[in-house]
Amino acid sequence: MRGILAGALALIVLQVLVTNARATNALGGVATGAGKAVQWFLDPNTPAIPDRTQTASATSPSSSSSSSAPGSSYLPPYTGPSSVQPGES
Repeated sequence: MRGILAGALALIVLQVLVTNARATNALGGVATGAGKAVQWFLDPNTPAIPDRTQTASATSPSSSSSSSAPGSSYLPPYTGPSSVQPGES
């Protein structure tokens, strides 16, 4: 019974939207926006994770104090645990 009422209400709302010209234009704008979003989402040339790395040419040149700038510290890659066990020399 609940599904029938929900379907009837949906059809009534759709009928009102289709018969009113202003509402039809608004609904068309929403559909166009949703279509563009889907097109952008499915575009194979759009990366899923944007590249936010900074290249050396994109950063401003500075003097030798660049290592003290915030966010410019370098951490070497993790190489895993050492082969020397505790207690061995």
